[in-house]
Amino acid sequence: MRRELPQVLRRGSALLHQQCWLWGCDIRRSEGNLLLTYGFARQADLEGKRSTQYTLPLEHCSIVRLWGSGFYFGSVEEGVFLNRFAFEPRLVRFTEDWQDPVRLKEAPRYMDFQRLSAACGWIAEYEMWALLQFGKAYRRTCLLSGPDPAQEVEGIAATWRQLAKELAAFC
Repeated sequence: MRRELPQVLRRGSALLHQQCWLWGCDIRRSEGNLLLTYGFARQADLEGKRSTQYTLPLEHCSIVRLWGSGFYFGSVEEGVFLNRFAFEPRLVRFTEDWQDPVRLKEAPRYMDFQRLSAACGWIAEYEMWALLQFGKAYRRTCLLSGPDPAQEVEGIAATWRQLAKELAAFC
C-alpha cells in the first residue's frame, strides 16, 4: 500500500533527527570519530559561524555532506538538502553562502524522489556498516541517549530502507 506523501515526509523528519543524533555520537566516540573512519573528510568553518562539515565522495561524482543541522546528497554542483528537524527537501546549488538559513528557506522544494530514495538507501548502508563494525551495544548506547530510545538497533537500517522504498514509489 502506497502511503501519502505528507505521512512519509513526517516519518523521514523523525528518522533524520535521530540519524543526526547518531552521527553526532559517532563523531564524539571516545575511541575515535566514526565518520573519519568511514572515509569522510572534516572541514571546520574557519569563521566559526556554522557547524563542522563532513564530506564523503561517492561513485559517479556524487557526494554526501553532513552538518549538525542536516544532510546533503547530490553532485558537487547541486543536490538535495534535508534539514535535521524538517524533512522538506530543498534544491541547493553550491554557491558561497548557500548554507545561510534564510537562503535555505528560500530554496525551492525538491521532489526528486529517485534522489531522495537513494539518499535514504545510503543512510541505511552507513547504519549497517556501523552496526557490523562496532556492534549492537555501541548503537544501543547511542540510541538510549537520543530522541527515540525505543528504536531497535537492528531496525535502524531497515527503517531507512523502507523509507527509501516508499519514496521510490512516488517516482
